Amino acid sequence: VVDAETYADQAAGLAAGNWLGRGEGPFWQPPLYPYFLGVVKTFFPDAFWYVSRLIQSVLGALSCALVYWLGRRFFLPGVGLAAGLAAACYGPLIYHAGALLTATLATFFNLLGLALLVRGGGRWYWLGAGAVLGLAGLAVAPSLVFAVSAAGWLVVKGWKEERNRALWRTGLLVLGVVLVLAPGSLRTYLI
Repeated sequence: VVDAETYADQAAGLAAGNWLGRGEGPFWQPPLYPYFLGVVKTFFPDAFWYVSRLIQSVLGALSCALVYWLGRRFFLPGVGLAAGLAAACYGPLIYHAGALLTATLATFFNLLGLALLVRGGGRWYWLGAGAVLGLAGLAVAPSLVFAVSAAGWLVVKGWKEERNRALWRTGLLVLGVVLVLAPGSLRTYLI
């Protein structure tokens, strides 16, 4: 209740035009969720509570689809289907999609980052995976541990095959994380 009220108050301040946080101190909670709610409140001031929950419900459904895809990718289609259905029936995931809390946003970005890492591809995938994992860290700070683990995984996975390519991919991943975290870090430093 306290966090949801705080997020709603912060969203109201942002929607009123204080996007840079003038007159406020440094972030004491990760900033992505209040800014997400601030954007919703700006565009849907009268339907803020409904639209924010609707968007979170869509992100929760997409998280279930990502669980399905990852289960299918790592194991078998049946495992992916069972995992996706289990995620769709998982009580805390359903609860958090309807509450003004950061869990739905962080879960979605962590799963999307993992999907991008697993999918692989060109340099934009690695940079994009880093940016998405950075967004997860801006939603829930401990998610950055996953970004560090992913960077380590890329180095270890690619070290035997081709060292330069592994370091290049890892560098792009880290750059993506840093680019997303830099504006909030700069704001906090300046304040």
